Amino acid sequence: MALKRDDIDLSNDTSIVEFANDKVSFHQPKFKTEYFVGHSQLTPFKQMQQYFIELRVKQDSFLQSEFEGAKKELEVEIETEKLKRAEEKGDKLEIAYQKLDLLQIRKDLKKFRDNQKQALKEKDHLLQLIRELDESPKGTLPDGTKLLDVFGDEKKEEELEREYWTVRLAKQASTEMLAYGKVGTGNIDAIAMLPREMQEETLELATQYSTRFAIGMNKIQDKVVNDLRIGYQDDKTKKRLMEIGISKGLEEENLLKDQENKIEENNSVINNKYKEIQTPSTEDGWSLKE
Repeated sequence: MALKRDDIDLSNDTSIVEFANDKVSFHQPKFKTEYFVGHSQLTPFKQMQQYFIELRVKQDSFLQSEFEGAKKELEVEIETEKLKRAEEKGDKLEIAYQKLDLLQIRKDLKKFRDNQKQALKEKDHLLQLIRELDESPKGTLPDGTKLLDVFGDEKKEEELEREYWTVRLAKQASTEMLAYGKVGTGNIDAIAMLPREMQEETLELATQYSTRFAIGMNKIQDKVVNDLRIGYQDDKTKKRLMEIGISKGLEEENLLKDQENKIEENNSVINNKYKEIQTPSTEDGWSLKE
């Protein structure tokens, strides 16, 4: 259920804390799982493999939280009975102790139930991502083999593992080339461990990626500069620049336009002065043409 502003009273500290505990979700969003867990594996096979690994972890987490929650529910019943007996005996110290014990157990119970909900939500995301990848074009290899049919086929898995490391090391090398102008020693060492034909393939792919990326960045930079020169800036970009934390004033659309106008104004002044010099003077009876 969507949260509303009326669900929290910001003038009340307890309301804010309860809102944080009961309403704010701490599970990992599907977007983050897809793009920063799955896509970090680069190739479809490794993405699918990673989703299955994550799914197994979430399932274990769900079952563990379910088990711990069930134990805490029994502990609540046991400690409640102890509290009743203490109240019947009128043992004030025992009563106080059992109440504190129950408070701690109920707190732990809520934590395990929250963890269970979180694990279930993240598990559902992974199940969706597995189905989506399987049904997408990437769910089928170029030879027509479905990704899911690869698991258990040791020979095919080895082929795709080889492909993965070519792509992985090429990307790592290319990012260093973009950032530092050369491949770092760590990636050079890793690439040197590959078979000779894979070394050449990896370095060529790294060069292709870094070169094309640099060309793309130059095109984007040219567009941004041109937009700034004409004073264009869409509201969405301006908002995101502020979110990034750009210094105040640098997000303005007239950042370069004012400079362009000033240059144009200075050029006009220079041109006017030049015209004055070129125009013959009649007052003094002489001119540059004489």
